[in-house]
Amino acid sequence: MVASTRTVTVAGTTLAADAGVSERPAETWRGRRNRYFVEEAAKMTRFAIAIGAFVHLAMLAILLDGGVAWWRVAACVGLYVVFAGCHRVFVGKRMLEPDCVESSLIAMNIASQIFVVGTATLTGGLHSPFLPNLVLPATVSLLFFGPIPTARWIAVSNALLIAAMLLLPTSVVGAPMNDVHYMAGVVIGLGWSLVLLHQMAGKLAVAATRAGDSYDCLREERGAEA
Repeated sequence: MVASTRTVTVAGTTLAADAGVSERPAETWRGRRNRYFVEEAAKMTRFAIAIGAFVHLAMLAILLDGGVAWWRVAACVGLYVVFAGCHRVFVGKRMLEPDCVESSLIAMNIASQIFVVGTATLTGGLHSPFLPNLVLPATVSLLFFGPIPTARWIAVSNALLIAAMLLLPTSVVGAPMNDVHYMAGVVIGLGWSLVLLHQMAGKLAVAATRAGDSYDCLREERGAEA
């Protein structure tokens, strides 16, 4: 006996096939913004890495001259090497794929948190010249993602790492530096943080403008076709 089949029609709107479903406007704009941001950031990546390396070398010189133990300075160098390796993997390669931009930035942000909190922990904790850099990862994520849960969770992880550092005794974080070396390091670190934030905000503004113009053109084209 062969089972009979029948077609059942259900009232309501017909769902389009997956291939025919267009992205929501916000998703379309965000995807274009991310792509343009990668293009804008690529123009300054090598320059930023070179300047960042110079700033880090200056900070290491201040630490050594300020009496910080050599093994602590060597550990900071190791953290920078690991951070640069993460930058090469997540920004230099994965970020070139449109669907991996945001996930790559999240991974890079976590690596940044470990780097800045790690270097501060090794060089005095609350009295470290790297102190101005501690909230930089959370600030960058807020600039890129906006006030959404992703940025909030990144800020929470940043705060937890800082809190853990503050609980460590002096025997672990090391003795404070003298005022002259400490202030020199703070000024350099703060200046570098401001430069990074300025560059980040500028690239995001350009990418957002390009994405808005591109989306307006796309909407006009679709309107004309309709």
